[in-house]
This record gives sequence, C-alpha cells and structure tokens, in this order.
Amino acid sequence: MEKSKNISRKVKPYAKDITLIGTGKTKGALVNKIIDQYKNSKKSLIITFVPNSVYCLTGYWMEYVNPGTFILLFYEKTKSSINKYKEAKQEADQFFKDINSEYKSIRKEIKDLF
Repeated sequence: MEKSKNISRKVKPYAKDITLIGTGKTKGALVNKIIDQYKNSKKSLIITFVPNSVYCLTGYWMEYVNPGTFILLFYEKTKSSINKYKEAKQEADQFFKDINSEYKSIRKEIKDLF
C-alpha cells in the first residue's frame, strides 16, 4: 500500500486494519490446506483426529524454542527434491545421447551400404 499525504488520518488506520485482516485470513487458509494435505498423505488415525490448531500451536512453540527448525526442514526437503530432478535430467540426457549415437551409427551403416 502506498502512502499518500492527501488521505485523512482516520482513513489510514482503517486501510491498515483491512490489509491485516485480509492477509491474516489467507495465511490461515494456506496453513490449513498444508496441514490437511499432510494429514491426507499420512493416513494415520491419530494424525487425522488432531485439530489443525494443535499443529499450529506445536509448530509455533517448536520455532520459539528452537528457531530455524522449519526452515532447515524445508531446505532439506527442497534440496532432496531438486537432487531427484537433477538425477532424472542426467538420466534423460544420457538416454538421448544413446539414441543420438545409435542414430549416427545406423546412418553411417546406411551410408556405407550405398
């Protein structure tokens, strides 16, 4: 939101409050979706019955006691996912190189026959 000198002082707090309410609700919705995805992926009876607010509170206190826990967790997961994609890319590159070399050898054999 940009600051303007022409806006009265009464409008500024309202705009700030509206912005905070809007972003606060979207953050909660995003977190709830992430927790729901986690619950669905684990398919454990205990994990399913625990409310999302308990997970949020636990995560808050974990981060309060040991800052950087979730950042490290996300970093490690992201790093392993990127490495999987790199390995898949290397395998695909090797596959295409093999196809290309096979094509060149077949092409050379056809040239030699004619």
